[in-house]
Amino acid sequence: MKVSIVIPVYNEMRTLPELLRQLNDVDIGAEKEIIVVDDASSDGSREYIASLSAKYKTVLHPRNLGKGAGIRSGAALATGDYILMHDADLEYSPLDIRQMIIKAREGYPVVYGSRFLGRSKPQGRLLYYLGNRFLSALASVLFGKKCTDVETAYKLIETQVYRSLHLRANGWHLEPEIFMKIVRRRVRVAEVPISYSPRSRKEGKKIRVSDGLSIALALIQYALGLKK
Repeated sequence: MKVSIVIPVYNEMRTLPELLRQLNDVDIGAEKEIIVVDDASSDGSREYIASLSAKYKTVLHPRNLGKGAGIRSGAALATGDYILMHDADLEYSPLDIRQMIIKAREGYPVVYGSRFLGRSKPQGRLLYYLGNRFLSALASVLFGKKCTDVETAYKLIETQVYRSLHLRANGWHLEPEIFMKIVRRRVRVAEVPISYSPRSRKEGKKIRVSDGLSIALALIQYALGLKK
């Protein structure tokens, strides 16, 4: 199995080099292809990505287009059997990729890494924790498919399935769009517990309360067919 790891980047120079080191060192139980997409960063990330060796595939957006656009740009270059979406902020551990691949080998075209599965205590700011749990509960009710972490940034999707979704969202609406489309296509989905080390806003966390509200609205619009 070959896995294409797509990393959308926007001003993540503090963490990106260490993430790439970890990804290169970890044995995920499959061949790795690492694709790094810069979304018009201004903190040195763009220059760093442009200087990476030829073993990486890279994309440099001419202007800021959003996380969803970054995922799409990177996935367009993927040659792996599966695409793994991976944030650049070190909140997620590459050590967890192996267990996601094990689940994929059991016959699941989509595997979600859940920050909440089997965990009772909140991590990070309580507001973010409650917001994520609410969004997951809302998605589960609206689409009739239980999901403990609809907003997880760790998604392993069979490349053929990914390309059949024809994703459109540029920003934070990518996660609701993915969930809506895999549920409506009746694609088998598994969840596995993963570790999670949330960072603070001071450390660079980008999502805001207003983004959570926008995601909730998007979930409702997708459920009602108002967004395609």
